[in-house]
Amino acid sequence: MKKIMALLICAVLTLGAFSGCITRVTGGQTGAETAETKNGKTDEPASSGAETAETKNGKTDETKKTDVKVTDAVSYTKKPVCVVPGYTDADINWTHEIHIPAVSGDSSAVQAFNARIDGKYHKYVTTLQNNEEDSELYGVAYHACVKDGVVGILIVFSQARQFAGVGTAYEAYYFNANEDRELGTAEAYLSAIGTDLNGLDQKIRATKAFKDFADEYEQYNVPFRGEIKYGVADDKAFTAVYSNPDGPMTDEVLIVGTW
Repeated sequence: MKKIMALLICAVLTLGAFSGCITRVTGGQTGAETAETKNGKTDEPASSGAETAETKNGKTDETKKTDVKVTDAVSYTKKPVCVVPGYTDADINWTHEIHIPAVSGDSSAVQAFNARIDGKYHKYVTTLQNNEEDSELYGVAYHACVKDGVVGILIVFSQARQFAGVGTAYEAYYFNANEDRELGTAEAYLSAIGTDLNGLDQKIRATKAFKDFADEYEQYNVPFRGEIKYGVADDKAFTAVYSNPDGPMTDEVLIVGTW
């Protein structure tokens, strides 16, 4: 059981940097076994930049699709201060890290989109800046993919207490820079990048990252029967959330890989 739990922790906390999707990782472990799951790491800029052709008056104009990027709007780190008797700051294997993403652009739609994400997660920066966290440990990370001007951002929020379990929640945001509007559902996002949930799932299951993850389960006679819930992708890489019905102490896992 502990070996399988370590696998789950590794799958969500030890995420490499892949070309394509950008990954902004945070946080660390508390040193105790986790009670739920998930977390992420690293960063590289990404952009779309594909070209399209439009025909006007019998002539073909080459028009570059919206060159959109995802970068840190907020990047904040802080070392925890131990409040548990009998331990010191050095005993806490964690760094508070808050990385809040923003889509490039100055349109009102882009500003509203960025403000919605910031409004959800900036309160943790404020809490840390005001030294109001007490024994709480926070992490906000994100994975962002841009494909032909369509942005998918998967945010990983982790919260723990010093020397206790860590819980993690996932949330996805989507924006179509070509149409200058937020996409409200995973279905709309996947359609905009030319696939659907079943198509994304089939493609992910054919990758080495997925097969390696499933093989680790089988080594301990625990089959991985998870089903995809949602994900973000571009031409080189992907990040997806899968259900984990048979896994110990966690009902979701994050799988990250390249095509």
